[in-house]
Amino acid sequence: MENKQQKKPCYVYLLLCENQALYCGWTTDLKRRFHLHQNGKAAKYTRAHKVKELYCYFVLDDPTIARKLEYAIKQLSHKEKVLLKSLSSEQVVEQLLIKKTLRSDV
Repeated sequence: MENKQQKKPCYVYLLLCENQALYCGWTTDLKRRFHLHQNGKAAKYTRAHKVKELYCYFVLDDPTIARKLEYAIKQLSHKEKVLLKSLSSEQVVEQLLIKKTLRSDV
């Protein structure tokens, strides 16, 4: 009998802050992490720049891919991050990790 542990999905998320910045992070428990950010208990940046809303998020199966995607998103300009909201998780991974580009015509 195999002991299969169910993998938790990973989330890469963007938070819109009061200063209009988009903060990026990753987690396996999006609801909990968002609550921590709202209460100033998750990251130094969101303690200093209050979170207005969860801007968008992407669901992934692999924590390694989630960390790579978080890093790739953090390298984008604000304008490029805004474009991500209209893309699916698969499109974001393809554009940022496979093709290593972000095209606004996707």
